[in-house]
Amino acid sequence: MHLFLISIIILSGGCILCLIDFSGRLRFPGPFITLAGAGCAISSALRGLYFQAQPDIIIHWQIPFASFHIGTDALTCFFIIPISLVCGLAAVYSYGYINQYAGKKNNGLYWFFFNLLFLAMLLVISSKNGMLFLVSWEMMSVASFFLVIYEHEKPKTIQAGWIYLIAMHIGAACLLVLFLLLDTRGNMDFRDFIISKHISIIAFVLGIVGFGTKAGLIPMHTWLPEAHPAAPSPVSGIMSGVMIKTGIYGILRLVTFAGEIPPWWGWALLFLGGVSGITGILYALAQNNIKRLLAYSSVENVGIITLSLGLGLLGISYHNPAVALLGICGGLLHILNHGIFKSLLFFSAGAVIKSTGTPDIEQMGGLIKRMPVTALVFLIGSVSICALPPCNGFAGEFLIYIASFISLPDSGMWSGGLLSLTNLAVIGVLAVLCFTKVFGIVFLGQPRSVKAENAHEVDSGMIFPMIIPAVLCLGLGIASPYLSGLFLPVVSLFIQIPPDLFMLQYTESLIPVSLFSIGIIALVLVIISLRILFSPRRPIREVSTWDCGYHAGTPRMQYTGSSFADPVLKMFRYILGRKTVVDIKGNLFPKQGTLISQSIDLFMRRIYQPFFGFFRLLSIKFYWLKSGNTHLYVLYIALTIIILFLFTLR
Repeated sequence: MHLFLISIIILSGGCILCLIDFSGRLRFPGPFITLAGAGCAISSALRGLYFQAQPDIIIHWQIPFASFHIGTDALTCFFIIPISLVCGLAAVYSYGYINQYAGKKNNGLYWFFFNLLFLAMLLVISSKNGMLFLVSWEMMSVASFFLVIYEHEKPKTIQAGWIYLIAMHIGAACLLVLFLLLDTRGNMDFRDFIISKHISIIAFVLGIVGFGTKAGLIPMHTWLPEAHPAAPSPVSGIMSGVMIKTGIYGILRLVTFAGEIPPWWGWALLFLGGVSGITGILYALAQNNIKRLLAYSSVENVGIITLSLGLGLLGISYHNPAVALLGICGGLLHILNHGIFKSLLFFSAGAVIKSTGTPDIEQMGGLIKRMPVTALVFLIGSVSICALPPCNGFAGEFLIYIASFISLPDSGMWSGGLLSLTNLAVIGVLAVLCFTKVFGIVFLGQPRSVKAENAHEVDSGMIFPMIIPAVLCLGLGIASPYLSGLFLPVVSLFIQIPPDLFMLQYTESLIPVSLFSIGIIALVLVIISLRILFSPRRPIREVSTWDCGYHAGTPRMQYTGSSFADPVLKMFRYILGRKTVVDIKGNLFPKQGTLISQSIDLFMRRIYQPFFGFFRLLSIKFYWLKSGNTHLYVLYIALTIIILFLFTLR
């Protein structure tokens, strides 16, 4: 715990130090301070998990309902690890990435908000007081808002920032009401929060809206595909890899306030997770902006995590410890794994965008020859996110599959297991299709534009922090059975289970995964070694081939991202709001034609835009109140205070 407090002090000092640099040059203390804080936080978290050290610190605060109460239980310690790991990697990656802004922007401000975001996330998961939690939550939202609009000269960036900020404040308002509802003693301490049966429905709904908005659960996801593409790539990696997981943390923390978990909580999470997973990956498949595609795939992965946790809660409600254990462990393992491979994918996408100057995959192609290291790590990240062996994504989803199969004989929850299996199977197929598309269009074939033809590998300052998570993706796929020490203390918060039974269920479920992963890696290494040893060392010659009547192929003859995914997207066109516009000039033998296809987020188009449009029209009706007279504004405030005072006297 002391190391954790030291990390907070270091980060706080770093936030101030980074403000010194107004010259636009990269400031060294930024990444150094982040790494120091991350190291302290991870060591403290591991100590808390393995030695059960859970001290609290309480400092009285002169704010109503508030105290500076922080502490580390098993749930807090677990979330510290991926947050600190991803932020540390992003800091190293940022060191090389933001050099492109030197002389154009104040990079000191970048490091200020970067470290402030890291600090805020640590405070969110360690807060044990509702008011401190909300202050930290707001600090996290504001810091990430300024990072999202770092390239504020672009109009779409400002729009994305405002959408994000509005969504975060709607979620925060729900959390404020939730905490006031749960507060039983007027001090807003988490230890006094109780969810009784008569408020369980409203508490759950407020929690899902408040925390689900941050997590990006459908239909509260609309900010995510706007903010992630607008932010710098290392920030996108943090936001997608770990910041949205603070919403998952909030849902888990809410569950700990409930003495008895109603079964419908598990069913609700299972349904929301399934809808988010399938809809998220469908929208990802329809995108041609590489960062927007990755953003929608985060909606999919949050859906998988929520589905897994819902299955675990069903296991608790129906007294099935094996399903509860494997469901919760599968969700926790996927939280850790997703933080690593999603940050890797955003870092790789950032390298591609920096080298080509565009996020549009339709203008890429052939980059595997020009950016071989980036192509390799992106491939590892793609295999991981598709939950294929030997990478880490396979281990987490394998546990969810096992939990689903175990639940089938249970008469009370067999339908939940069947729903989980169906959703995971559909999500898995669509994920493979989606990342086959993005890897093939971006890295294979011929360059589709001059930008792609002139691309080159990024410098070592960006390559090194991409190699580390790529190695972790492979390493965690092998080491997953031996991470029980990370999960047993967390699972014990929700269900009392003997350590021997936990080890039996968890470890024995994942040992075949580990052995299978080792076998695949060994086979790949053997094939590569044999090819190097026995391949003929003859010079490469260029010869003509049978060209089907064409003298030479051109990039225009290749698959595009849209044409590759179109057969599948047509089947879901009503869900995706897909539109196709064909314009052909001429009659029988047209010389020119265009085809444009796009998918519109129906939740934004059909729900949020009409909703906010109505309030915009309503606000115009009261525009006359804006007189510009300060005295009149003071009168408004005085009248409001008097009305509230009279209301309290009733």
